[in-house]
Formats: sequence, structure tokens, C-alpha cells
Amino acid sequence: LKLQRLGFCQAMGKKAKPDDDAADKPKAAQGAENPEADATDTNLQEDGATPSTEAGADGEVGGGDAAVQMSPEEEAEEAAAMKEVMKCADEQDFDRAAALLRDRLKRRPEDDQLMHNLGVIFTEQCSWLEAEDMFSNAFDIQQKSGKVSLATMYGLGTVLTEQGGTMKLLQGEALFRDCLEMAAKQEERGVPDSYRSLVSLSQNLERQKRWSEAAEVWRPTCTLATGMFGEENDKTLAHKFALERAEKLARWQKGFRSVLWVITLAAPIACAWAWKRAGLGSPWQLMMGGLGAPHAPGDGPGHELPEVGAARA
Repeated sequence: LKLQRLGFCQAMGKKAKPDDDAADKPKAAQGAENPEADATDTNLQEDGATPSTEAGADGEVGGGDAAVQMSPEEEAEEAAAMKEVMKCADEQDFDRAAALLRDRLKRRPEDDQLMHNLGVIFTEQCSWLEAEDMFSNAFDIQQKSGKVSLATMYGLGTVLTEQGGTMKLLQGEALFRDCLEMAAKQEERGVPDSYRSLVSLSQNLERQKRWSEAAEVWRPTCTLATGMFGEENDKTLAHKFALERAEKLARWQKGFRSVLWVITLAAPIACAWAWKRAGLGSPWQLMMGGLGAPHAPGDGPGHELPEVGAARA
């Protein structure tokens, strides 16, 4: 399911612990069937896809400090509501899924998992600003509780990258680098998250036209993809193509910048040579008035006016 790849998790009364073994997979509603496992999430990144198709990676789902103990009746109602949300999402009825999540969020306004899930739905609708607000609010709550979710960080980085602009691209880059750091601490369990973060970071750097850095990130991405999917897998081949493209554009970019530097240095030298060849004097003399006003054709001795010459005679 696509929403599994987006890190869509169930918001129940009790939050999942960050060190839970099942934290790397989407949460299933209580009493409902578990969603189809991601099988180490080999379908996390569509071939040639941009980060818009992955709103949040499966990561540690650390609940905020807004956990609420609910009665069995409330838990059953919550499970039924989340089951309906998952059903709507599976059927691509994102408007109804968003409405259901908004309704749950009104009852539990500090629930970071509900905010995360609503951010995923907004991302599916390409409502980037609304998705950014949801992911940002969830991220703030998680930071206060000291239980930051890698999935929420990834989702926030994705929507920032999709919106573009220098500041948002830089913020998205920082989030993806933080995701890589968090995934590295999980060792083998963090390999899928490392792969996702590397792919998204590469695409973020490409949008910033930082081709040499993008190529540096694509290299470990290709190595991971080869180990995870095989040498001839479509994803691996797509990443290798992206690496070759980034390396080629990096060489062109370096050459273009070299030409610009040469032109920048040669232009003032050429102007100075042309100025001196024209006999205009130094620019300093011109600024200080050293050249003075040009003499009129009749100025100077031996060029008296006719009337003055006649009087002298």
C-alpha cells in the first residue's frame, strides 16, 4: 500500500515506544488486520519518482507527551475511526480521510500521530502548505517530548523540498541529513531509512543545482540499492543513471564557472588596456580633474583675435 510507504500510522490511545521492534512498520488499528508488510520496504521509491510520492518514511514513531488513557469504549471507537481512515485512503478518497482525521484531531489537538497522518493525506493531495503545517506541528510536539519520529522528519523534509525555494530546500536538506544520522544509529534496522533519505537528499541537492554534492550522495545510494535490490534492478539502474547525469552536469557546471571566472578577471584588464591605448590618461587623473578642459582652437600665443591684431598694427 502506498500509505504504508508514507509512514501512515494508526493513532491509538497508547503511543508506540521508540524502541519498539514494530516501530519500523505502519501501526494497525486495534482489533483490525495488520496492513501488508513492506518487506523491508523495497517499493519505497518509485523509479524516477520525486519525493512527492513519499511523504514520510517508516521510522520510529515516538508519541508525544499527549498520550491519553482511554476507556475500552473509546478505544473501540478510535480503532473503528482509524480503520475507516485507512479504508478511505486505500480507495483514494483522501477528502473523506482528511475530514475523519480532522474530526479526531479536534478531540485530541495535541496528538502528534494524528497530525502526522493528516500530513500524509495532505501530501497525497499535493496540499504542500497544509502538509507542512501538520508535519511541523507534529515535529514540534515530538521535540518537546524528546521522542522525535524519523517518519515525521522525512515527511516534513519531503513537503519542503516539493515547495522549492532556497530556504525551504535548505531546511529539507538539513532534515534529510538528520534522518540519515538517526537511521545510522539503528544499524541494520536503519538501512531502508538510510536508503530513502539518501534518495531524497540527492533529489533535494539536484533541485538546488548542487550537482557535485548530488553526485557524492548518489554514489552510496547506488551501493545500497545494489545490495538491496540487485545489480539489474530497475531502481538500481535508475539511480546509476541519475549518478551519471549528476557527474556530467557537475563537470559542465565546473567548466562554466571556470569560464565565468576567466571573463571576470579578463574584463577589467581589457578595459584598462583599451583606455590607455586611447590616450585618455589614467582614471585617477580624470576623477581628480587632472585632464582639465580642452583648449579651444584659437587659444595660445600666436592665435590672437583679428581685432586685437589690427589695433596693435
